[in-house]
Order: sequence, then C-alpha cells, then structure tokens
Amino acid sequence: MSGAWADKPVYWATLGYARWWLMIDGLLLKKVRRDGLTPKTLRAILINYDVNRAVSDANALRFIDHVHAANATWPDDLLGRSQVCAGFARDAKALGLTTKEHASAATKVMWFLQPNGWTLFDSYAATGAGISKALTGVDRMLAFYERLDERGFCDVAEVMQREVERSVLPDISAARILDSMLMASGGRGNESEALRETQDFVDLLATSTAGGLIGLAESLQQQVGTDVLSLLHTKVKQS
Repeated sequence: MSGAWADKPVYWATLGYARWWLMIDGLLLKKVRRDGLTPKTLRAILINYDVNRAVSDANALRFIDHVHAANATWPDDLLGRSQVCAGFARDAKALGLTTKEHASAATKVMWFLQPNGWTLFDSYAATGAGISKALTGVDRMLAFYERLDERGFCDVAEVMQREVERSVLPDISAARILDSMLMASGGRGNESEALRETQDFVDLLATSTAGGLIGLAESLQQQVGTDVLSLLHTKVKQS
C-alpha cells in the first residue's frame, strides 16, 4: 500500500472502520437483528453500499425471500459461502429480481444476516487483493474469495477479533477492518482525505472512547504488522 496509510495500514483501517461501524453497520445490524430484513432496511443497505440500483422496490420482498433461502444453506467455510452467493446472484438475475448477476450486492446483503467469518466482495477490495480486472461479475467474486482463503484471511481476522473483543468497541468486525485495508489498497477514495476525516472523527469522541479506540488500533497494528496485505498480493504457484 502506498500513500498516507502506508506506514500504519491496520491502525488507520481500524479507526476508519470504527467510524463506519458507528455511523452505518452497527445501526443496520441492530435493525436486522431486531426486526429482520425489511424492505426499508434492505434499501438502506443498498444505498449505503452503492448498489442501490441492484434491486427495485417492486422486487424487494421477493429478493428478501431469496436472501433467506440463501441464508438457510449458509456453509461454515469461506469458499462454500462464496458459492452460495454466486448461486444467489445468478438465480436473482434469472428470476428477474435484479437486472444483472449482482455478485457485490449478494455478498453485502448476506453480511447483515451472517456477519461472522464473512466479508464483502467489492471491486476495490478485489483489486486490493490482486484479482485481475479481466475477470468480471460472479467470476471475479469467486476468485476474490479463493484468494482470501488461500492467504489465510479468516485466520488473520480471527486472531484480530480476539483483540477487538477486549476493546472499547467489542462488537466491530475484524474482517471488515481487513476489508477496509483491501479497499484502500485497491484505490477506494483519497487516502489523505480519508486520514484527515478519520482523525476528525476520533477528535469528536469522548476522551476515554477515543483513547480506547486508538489503543485498539495501535495494538492491532503491532499484532498484524504492515505487511498483512502482501500475503494477499502474492501470486499462487501453479502445481
């Protein structure tokens, strides 16, 4: 990773995702857990994750039924889950629920039903993981999760999660901190601007909360190091 995050990518990704968690993900997860996935909450997820055109209001209820069907067959492993999302995206297109095989929307909506041990597919994150842009749609999504699986993404996230659970924000997702790093590495946003905005966010927090969050970010940075993304960039040797 180059630019403003280069020296402390885990640190800044932790602070940046904490901001997103408190603004977006934490609130939406609470809604889903309390009320289930409603058309209104589905629309909020799609808007906040830049896939608003994936599902029309007319198809929202049928799409939610499709989400629940996928959720009922949710496997324990990363690759199995990616296959479920691939089938989800293909079936949604075939049924006319989406205008295309929207792999990104499928993985993002599923995260709100199954956040543990899962992360989102996004074009920026895929680029950050070193997945060729020659691949598109479902094929690129499957290649992305295969790369994460090969490089021990879930193992790293699990180690980080234990540290998160002892922190001032014990419910945030370590996998999504890694996701933030991948998106930044893949060119999402302006790193210098994101750094300034993230620092402004921390400055607005109560002193004790800010101190605890900075402590978590520093601890994760020390624990994981600056080279965590290099594992995800390494080309897999052909057997």
